[in-house]
Amino acid sequence: MIQQRFASRKSILLVLAGILLLALLALTWRIISLQKEASEIVAEKVLKLRYCGANPDELCILSFGRDAEENLAVSLFVPDRKFPDFYLKIKRITGESVYECEKNKEVSTSVFCYGEMVNLQEKMEVSLLAEKDDRLLAAGNLTLNAILLSTQSQGSDGTPTLAAGATAETLTSTAETPIAATLTPQLSYPNPSYP
Repeated sequence: MIQQRFASRKSILLVLAGILLLALLALTWRIISLQKEASEIVAEKVLKLRYCGANPDELCILSFGRDAEENLAVSLFVPDRKFPDFYLKIKRITGESVYECEKNKEVSTSVFCYGEMVNLQEKMEVSLLAEKDDRLLAAGNLTLNAILLSTQSQGSDGTPTLAAGATAETLTSTAETPIAATLTPQLSYPNPSYP
């Protein structure tokens, strides 16, 4: 009789342990699936960062340039006034650099970011992160095919200005849209009016 009670308690404990194990497995599966769904939702909220077209209407890169201190100046179009303050990270083969960004006070959709110079034809991964919580806002893989060069300082609105006797030439990037330009001096040699 004692053995029967012991055997029945043992079988009850085994059944309870089995139920508990199944419950733990179901809970683990649910937690993993919720985490996967949350990561997919976060991935959807990250904007794709690319070069701007002729009439930009969403976040994009207008141009790359060089400021008076020989830093890379990245000009961004940011249509949403409620867009959080951010900074850029550019990852290249040689490493990763952080670029400080500031809103243009005169043009509400314009933001400039300044940092380490990047070489022409260099491939880079550009990430836009929120200053407040380092949350990834936008990302894109780009190749720098052209840069706006200037022999003068920046204009009153913070944009690079063209020097007298220089013109801007538009080059096409590996993206689908044109990007900023390289300056080409206008030479008057040979002078056709010279006899």
